[in-house]
Amino acid sequence: MKCDICSKEVTRENVHLLTTTEVVSQPEYWKFYYESNERYFASLGIHSFGEFILKNFLTQSWFQMSGQESPWLVCSNCISLFEVDNTVTRNYAIKWWESKQWWRFKKTFLPPGSGAADSFLGLIVAGNCTSLALGKDYHLDDEEEDDNEVCQRERELHMQIRDLAIGVLPELLQSADIVL
Repeated sequence: MKCDICSKEVTRENVHLLTTTEVVSQPEYWKFYYESNERYFASLGIHSFGEFILKNFLTQSWFQMSGQESPWLVCSNCISLFEVDNTVTRNYAIKWWESKQWWRFKKTFLPPGSGAADSFLGLIVAGNCTSLALGKDYHLDDEEEDDNEVCQRERELHMQIRDLAIGVLPELLQSADIVL
């Protein structure tokens, strides 16, 4: 079996079990995902994590991965990308590993919270990834006077990503069957 994050082999001794929500809600995971596929994204004209967010690749990838119903196997190296209790995720992995029934080929244990991630989480993820892309916790403050060109660019990037998140809202509402 392989780690669902880096594709390295895992064994019962070096694996953690996470839910889809635990994986797709972490900005560090998305940065790792971008960096792991950087060559591919460069071939598409995406040359930074910020562009990955701005050009809608984060949103597309998030929607693809957030629908995964089954838990994720995560190796001991990749677990540092996630803010989880390592002891709990190890125990879930052991329970999952031992849950294979002899007449079935699949595991039967599922950790609490398993299943697809909540659609609204995508907006939060986009905002958190923006802060990660900018390298700081960035908030717009009307009282700030930023004459610095870099600060102006950061403000523009933040506004573009905010607008992108607002543009995604109708799709999120529709996927959650919410009518305004």
